[in-house]
Amino acid sequence: MNRRCGHFSSLKDKILAVTNEQGSLGEPNPLKTPLMRALEREYNKPLEELLVNGSLSVVSEKLRVDTSTVSKWKKKLGLERKEGNGNS
Repeated sequence: MNRRCGHFSSLKDKILAVTNEQGSLGEPNPLKTPLMRALEREYNKPLEELLVNGSLSVVSEKLRVDTSTVSKWKKKLGLERKEGNGNS
């Protein structure tokens, strides 16, 4: 399905490392999944900052996740726009 499948095994390793090291990372945000925390470590930036830098498709491509995942994460973290009809 994804042409970058070689990278995903590396990303899975990062997720496992984050999950296994939670004690040394301090209190993790309970809203963030292991994948979210792995991406923060990979880019050395808070996920909130990564999610607001571009359109859904741009962010999706950069983070290598589906646009629906980016949308769900933004909603979960309170980063959704609260505009009426979506026209800007």
